Amino acid sequence: MKKLLVLLAFSAVPALAQDFSGVWKIDGAVADNPVAATCTFKQTDSHITGSCKMDQSDKTLEVKGEVKGKQVTWQYDIDYQGTTYTLAYTGAPDSAVAVIKGTILVTPSESEGDFTATKQTTKQTSTYGEIEHPSGTAQEDNDGIHSQSVREDRTGSSSRGPASNAGEHGAAKFQVS
Repeated sequence: MKKLLVLLAFSAVPALAQDFSGVWKIDGAVADNPVAATCTFKQTDSHITGSCKMDQSDKTLEVKGEVKGKQVTWQYDIDYQGTTYTLAYTGAPDSAVAVIKGTILVTPSESEGDFTATKQTTKQTSTYGEIEHPSGTAQEDNDGIHSQSVREDRTGSSSRGPASNAGEHGAAKFQVS
């Protein structure tokens, strides 16, 4: 009976979904033409929205996509010499969701190529050293300050709580998301 209850308890827990939210650097090629962009994704459930900016252009392109199982897809339209092309990306992430590798399909030309997308990280510095976290995941309030922080006192103990401008007892404070 205990085994059955344990089995039922674990089967009721949903699998943790991969989160593709953040800033991604895209590098690839289609028909010997380089494709380089920086994309910012926001994932809500299985839907991806956001924007991409091609390295050789100042224009921001609207992104739509989705996550299905272990596969992520997104696309955007770009105008080139009077024709609108759709670049559709399909790929699979590594286990840490830090790199996506896959293919690019360009329509209406039906050209194909390969790409690698790398999730960008930012570094924050404190008295205790550098901290890396994926970019685009920190939540900020209206003052531009993270809404969650870690405060450390001089004994090395820490506590989580709302961000403020000073750590406890004048100790150094750093913020992580």
